[in-house]
Amino acid sequence: MDKVDFIKRVIKYYRYKPKEIQRDNGMEFTYNQSKIKKAHPVTKILRELGIKHHKIQSQTPQHNGKVQRSHRNDNEKFYSYLKIYSIENLREQEKDV
Repeated sequence: MDKVDFIKRVIKYYRYKPKEIQRDNGMEFTYNQSKIKKAHPVTKILRELGIKHHKIQSQTPQHNGKVQRSHRNDNEKFYSYLKIYSIENLREQEKDV
């Protein structure tokens, strides 16, 4: 599941749209703007939804630890419940969300 789909599912599931999201600097969330000039899909969806977003300050271990813990929580509380057996099965599961 990609990050854009995750954001949409979380908003739909909780029926709540956050005002702001802080994200890390990984390629799954952002492009290196000095090399890639287009907007990342995560940036696009957050703009469309009117959600402010900012990246954590680079080279700050205290932020990285919080982000890694958040990723672990996401996996334990969300991703680990998904059992996908085929693309058809995934589409059926999406109908239930």
